[in-house]
Amino acid sequence: MASRAMQVVAMTDDGPVFPIAASAGAGACYTARLHTSFETVKPLWLQHQADGVCTAHQHYAWVEGIAARLMPKDADLLFVEVSDAATGAPAMLLPLMRRRARGHHVIEWLSCRVCDYSVPLLADARAWTRQSADAVWAAVRAVLPPADRIHIAGIPQQVHGVANPLALLSVARGSIQITSGLVLHGEPETLIKRICKPSFAKTFHKQCRAFERRVGLDQS
Repeated sequence: MASRAMQVVAMTDDGPVFPIAASAGAGACYTARLHTSFETVKPLWLQHQADGVCTAHQHYAWVEGIAARLMPKDADLLFVEVSDAATGAPAMLLPLMRRRARGHHVIEWLSCRVCDYSVPLLADARAWTRQSADAVWAAVRAVLPPADRIHIAGIPQQVHGVANPLALLSVARGSIQITSGLVLHGEPETLIKRICKPSFAKTFHKQCRAFERRVGLDQS
């Protein structure tokens, strides 16, 4: 799957970290609001999860678990709610974080490198263009706290057939990583048993069961 990456450097906006609404400038069609805790964003998140375009990588319980276990203690949660400026209808939700890296503040996708899949929770399956994506990003930038760099990697082109707005941004660039695919025939449930050594298959399934018990993984 082709992916893209985005890097914005030398961000010097002096905006506050607390929830605030801001427009993307003259003629903008989106507004953004910053949330800084899971508690305040949970109702909106679950609404997008239930009614919008969402994958397993974006489920509330999954991302909350990643943040609780892997996010640096001194990092800040940044959840950006984007809405239509004219109607107030929700457009998307971007889960981000700001952390310290070698004396600098860096804003990244809230995945802690567990999954390479940066896609906003989209409120619906509307068609996105570069112009509308850039307008959204301008609104998002207006409410983000100060940072020295914004770096978002692993941006897929689409999610469930809908264009990923991040991939359409003018500042996005194609990934230098090369991907390839391999077709493996047969039932997925028996794949490990069929192609791997018995000792590996035994260890793999044992570790999977332990992981399921620890984090409550639902494979349905």
